[in-house]
Amino acid sequence: HQEENTRDGHTLVDTFQTLKRHGADVVGINCHRGPNTMLPLLKQLRQAVHGPIAALPCPIRTTPLQPTMTSLAKNPEHVYTDLECHSCTRYDMADFARQAYAMGVSYIGVCCGGQPYMLRSMAEALGKTTIASKYSPDLSKHFIFNTNNPNFSPKD
Repeated sequence: HQEENTRDGHTLVDTFQTLKRHGADVVGINCHRGPNTMLPLLKQLRQAVHGPIAALPCPIRTTPLQPTMTSLAKNPEHVYTDLECHSCTRYDMADFARQAYAMGVSYIGVCCGGQPYMLRSMAEALGKTTIASKYSPDLSKHFIFNTNNPNFSPKD
């Protein structure tokens, strides 16, 4: 999953064009890559393929040198259990959703390691209100940061 071509030697664009020619309604990328290393591939895909595109990255901070979550693991025996220090925040995932949507990706989600609060933040970043939006962070209700709190004093 670190090479530019698929394991059978095809480029990503060729692969998705072939899938579309054979009747795929939606093509996309799921798993292994984090938002930062999936976005450039989505851009290529959007330029080459018409119709709906799906994007479901792992919420892991992958890099060009380590483009997949498996390449970030320090120990091959702990591939999926050694990634906490590389986790994306809800804000990283919301930013991914905005960027993916802006380039024309219409099915946006999250894969391995995704958390409900990440999906909620992604939906809210796209202007949606979810049932769980009532649980979104609101520091105006914080006991210290709430400036409407009669017990609040900036001198404290």
